[in-house]
Amino acid sequence: MEGAQVLARFDAVGRYEFELTVSDGFEADTIAPVSVDIDEYDVIPLAARPVDVDFSEESQALVTIDGKTLRRLMDGMNIETVTLSYTAAAVSQSPNGRRAAVAHDGHVSIVDLESMMVVAEYPIPADMKEVVFAEDDLAFLTDGNQSYALSVDNGAYETFSTSYSDYVVKRSVSGKIYGASRGSWSGDVQRFTLNGSGEYYAYDSLYHGDFDLGEDLYFSPGGGAILSPSGDVLRSAEWRQNDMKYAMSLSNTVNFLHADASFVGHQWYTIEDRTGATLLAADRGMIVNYDLETGDRLRTVDLPSVSATTAIQWNAQYVFAADSTPGLFVVGVDTSAPTAQYAILTQGRRLAAFENAAPKISTRRYYSSALGSSVVLDASASEDPENQSLTFDWSPIAVPSGAGTVSLQGARPSFVPTLAGTYQFEVRAYDGLRYSEPRRVEVTVMPRSNPVRVQRIEGDILDAEYSASQNVYIVLTGDRPVAKLFDAAGNLKEIELPAPGFAVGVSPDGRRAAISHNGGVTFIDVARSSVVTTVEIENTSTVDGDRVFGDIVIDHAGIAHVAPSADQWEEMISVNPASGAVTRSGSLYAGLRLAMHPQNNWIYGADTGLSPADDHKFDVSTGYAVNLGDSRYHGEYSLGTDLWLSQDGATLLNARGPVLRTTADASTDMTYIGKLQGSVVAFSAAHSRDLDRWAVMPGKEIYGNVGAYQTIESSIFLYSSSSLARTGTIALSTVPTSAGALNARGRYVAFTENGRSLNAIVAVDGRIDGYALQFGIAAD
Repeated sequence: MEGAQVLARFDAVGRYEFELTVSDGFEADTIAPVSVDIDEYDVIPLAARPVDVDFSEESQALVTIDGKTLRRLMDGMNIETVTLSYTAAAVSQSPNGRRAAVAHDGHVSIVDLESMMVVAEYPIPADMKEVVFAEDDLAFLTDGNQSYALSVDNGAYETFSTSYSDYVVKRSVSGKIYGASRGSWSGDVQRFTLNGSGEYYAYDSLYHGDFDLGEDLYFSPGGGAILSPSGDVLRSAEWRQNDMKYAMSLSNTVNFLHADASFVGHQWYTIEDRTGATLLAADRGMIVNYDLETGDRLRTVDLPSVSATTAIQWNAQYVFAADSTPGLFVVGVDTSAPTAQYAILTQGRRLAAFENAAPKISTRRYYSSALGSSVVLDASASEDPENQSLTFDWSPIAVPSGAGTVSLQGARPSFVPTLAGTYQFEVRAYDGLRYSEPRRVEVTVMPRSNPVRVQRIEGDILDAEYSASQNVYIVLTGDRPVAKLFDAAGNLKEIELPAPGFAVGVSPDGRRAAISHNGGVTFIDVARSSVVTTVEIENTSTVDGDRVFGDIVIDHAGIAHVAPSADQWEEMISVNPASGAVTRSGSLYAGLRLAMHPQNNWIYGADTGLSPADDHKFDVSTGYAVNLGDSRYHGEYSLGTDLWLSQDGATLLNARGPVLRTTADASTDMTYIGKLQGSVVAFSAAHSRDLDRWAVMPGKEIYGNVGAYQTIESSIFLYSSSSLARTGTIALSTVPTSAGALNARGRYVAFTENGRSLNAIVAVDGRIDGYALQFGIAAD
């Protein structure tokens, strides 16, 4: 390097020493070596203890508040400040990262984070304790007694009731708003939403002291799981009957002070709350990682004990994992000094500033294979920000005892499993200078004695449908806005959607699918695994401020028909993918469950949320829905909730067991034939004409939630479609996991095209990724 000023780019952490020689062209003078220390962390001092901290994944900005000051770290290096008129109590950034709401005593301030100016100060007659930006123009607040919904644009607000008055409130990545009770003897979690009349309210979990909930809450990537400081994990789901259900507990022994999660690393970053405890030297500043799926403790991340800029030991107070630009944001405190010092520590930013950012690893979480068949793992979609070539480090974490050594190399390594069970690996991408975050991979291998193929599913299932002609399950999960297409060989193809899907429908020939989501309907060519088109739809039905569309079917002409899922009396929405035309017609009660007739242009529907519930019929031969009426029964039989048509379309089965005939004659259509033997409630059902058989996933009704089920049997029940008598039971295969074989509980069932075997989706207890596919279940 030459010159009075030089730019040095450092590609690795450590100490660099330079010797400086000064020359006038005749004589030279050498100066003693100059040392430069490069840390893994940048340390940005804070002038005061933060009262609250918020991180925006969208803008990659960290915001802190203390006293009457808001501080914003935008580029990982420099802090900008805004002076507030009132002492700050809590802060939240908007989903788009452009504004912040600050709660004060008797006021709420709105800060434009792009201009770093206070743009509004709204008076509220109470001292605010918590605030969260629910949407870009809506904030929720609480003063410990009353809850408020505030319009950020004009300051108008309304009060609403909550299950707990004093709570911590946060927004998940998926946009759902939850609160954790504070100071309650039986800690709980509650969800904020809109009712059918457009009023805000909250409902809490089913648990009141069963688990150690409350005080705070943290979300997994995609928002599918909620972590409590105790380590108990609940599921987050779109629909109330599946929301806030216990999933598992982490293997921690002390509560967490703060936590966040990484999608790339598939792990929690937690800070153990050791308040009042003696801190061991090895524990100071320690961040502990736990596997998102298993809850097992993985490793620790130590903050620097001797920094190049400060010879102190940092103790973590807040931690945020940034997936879009891999690294950590940590707010730390040094308590060894006479006066506590606070700072923001950013990991991975210094090296990124010198054009050497870490790679981003990309691979499926779960694979499956038959014993003796080759399984190919694929990390080829991994990326390096500087487009440097990547190598891959695959490390075995656990393999079945006796399986021997499994050696993997390259972006798409393969191996042949020699024993049944679960194989776990960890993979990292390397660009020659830096490693990516690690990613866990799990391979499920079934024994030869069990022909059923089991494929784990990442994420919480919102809906699923089976295409018999393509032998493909189309699955919607809450972790990402994609449609996941699984075939019987365990292959997965993902199709990106404009928003997370609510419901999926498959055409009678199985070649097309339609997915309802916020803002419209996306049509998919199942055979080609590609998007055909997306049609946007205007609608007044809202939940959490979003346009919501519910169950969906496709008719023989390829037109989709959607039942709104919110409000009360609504119209069917018919969507033509060829013309983009959207037609509203007919009349239905929101939440109607739909089934398309396999031969004729009829849709049958089952009420949910009404008593007595009924079955309904619509004609869609004209391209839109025309009401043909409901059944003649109004309470005589347990109709509604859900329904399925037989393979030939001659009969329909209601969830609680009644079977009705279907005909073109209104005098005989939807007339009672009989009821399945026993008192079973079907979670899902399918019919085989060749076997003259109904296959039913049995469940029981949850009190107070019409249409919600909790399966109680790890079995599929078989019934004669002629006599309706129960003829047999098929036990579902257990699901191999890293924790051993776990019981499977049925959720979805479908007959294959030949009508002789079944495919199913099952729930797995005690796992965050709590679902699996089972292909090839013998039914004859």
